[in-house]
Amino acid sequence: VVGLKFSFASSEVYVCESDEPSFLGKYTAGKQVMDGVPIFSNANDMSFFRNKGFWYIGNLAPWPPETHYRCVEVEGCGYGESVPPATAAGAGWKPSKKYDKGNFPVVSVEPCSAANEEL
Repeated sequence: VVGLKFSFASSEVYVCESDEPSFLGKYTAGKQVMDGVPIFSNANDMSFFRNKGFWYIGNLAPWPPETHYRCVEVEGCGYGESVPPATAAGAGWKPSKKYDKGNFPVVSVEPCSAANEEL
């Protein structure tokens, strides 16, 4: 059962709460790959992407990319996993000093309405 849920979660991730509106919404795994896994992007040009096994969220459109948050601990950060870690899993997301916009967005592997009903 865990494998089935993981397979479902590997194509979509959701940001249900955020101090910054551009982070909100559904992130879908695209065809673009970084570090051997798909990049998950939303309609606002924000993306979850993996580099050297660790997860980041930011805007990949400009050069250099804008990394807003990073999760770079082996424990709790989904190191080497094919999907970004959910906030409920105790992920250790940290803000970038340059783009710090308050609290890290709430990440879920379930659609936001279902995730909010459980809270």
